[in-house]
Amino acid sequence: MFTKMNPEIKQLWLNALRGGEYEQGHGYLRRNKAEQDSFCCLGVLCDLAEQAGVIGEPEESDWSGGETYIYRDDYEGEETILPEGVARWAGLLVEREDGSFGPNKAGRMNDYVVVESDYGTEEGYLTLWELNDSAGHTFADLANVIEEQF
Repeated sequence: MFTKMNPEIKQLWLNALRGGEYEQGHGYLRRNKAEQDSFCCLGVLCDLAEQAGVIGEPEESDWSGGETYIYRDDYEGEETILPEGVARWAGLLVEREDGSFGPNKAGRMNDYVVVESDYGTEEGYLTLWELNDSAGHTFADLANVIEEQF
């Protein structure tokens, strides 16, 4: 089953990715290194969810010595993957017939933001975090993917 993400949140996310106010990072949703915050594309969505009051302010991670942040929602706290509550808010999860929630596209479980891509994959699918972290896509590139596929 496929559903489009919430169009208002999608537009906020696209504007944030294209606006130049976020420094792109890799490996974590949000990282503070040398007093400079950087975000992966999903971390930008978490920051928007925080601004909207969907989740609280992120906490510094003890594990990383305060260099990374944990975003918490009603379901979990995460530093590397999109929290389920943020995915639900953005419309990136769909309810299945059995009442469980999953990605809005066919793909790997726990990867809520799966997109069609033939970059380095035989399945034809990658996640946005893979495009952000491994494939070298810029925020502008990722915004184009989100605009086209969600």
